[in-house]
Amino acid sequence: MTLSEKQLLIAKRFDELINKNNITQKELAIAINSNETSISLWRNANRPIPPTKLYEIADFFQISLSYLLGEDNFEASKQIGIQIERLRKLKGYDYLQFAKKVGIRPLELSSIERGMRLPTPEEYRKFAEVFNMDIDQLKKELNIDYEKFFQNIRDNCKALGVSDQTIELIIKEIEYEISQK
Repeated sequence: MTLSEKQLLIAKRFDELINKNNITQKELAIAINSNETSISLWRNANRPIPPTKLYEIADFFQISLSYLLGEDNFEASKQIGIQIERLRKLKGYDYLQFAKKVGIRPLELSSIERGMRLPTPEEYRKFAEVFNMDIDQLKKELNIDYEKFFQNIRDNCKALGVSDQTIELIIKEIEYEISQK
């Protein structure tokens, strides 16, 4: 995938997130400490989203950074979804009970369990709490390969022309967020 194709994919996903969440450019700009002009430029692929804003956007929309960067990680998502569903059933929760206990909409739980998307760091934290596990135990149960996850982020950022130093700062920030879960 060329750099311009990658930027178009990111812009498309960004635009879809704005539309899906029924949020205005002004509201988003305020939430991520930006401005409407930048949001419009990013949304229309007229300017790449700065690396520092990619993480804020992913966090705001409660999606994985890898998804925003164009990775689908469908197989990984599918396996994690299967494992979350297995743990949910093992703990005796039905679908609606679990969604309520975790504090997410049933539709979001469905997307995760069907492998349509990866859980956000906040959702992992909530799952661990409901399953009475710490985050490391949950990672082990879900067989999460963070090295592969981080390598995908590195590869995607490199494809966007992000400097190695900035990539490592993004990785460190994600590692810190995960460690706080």
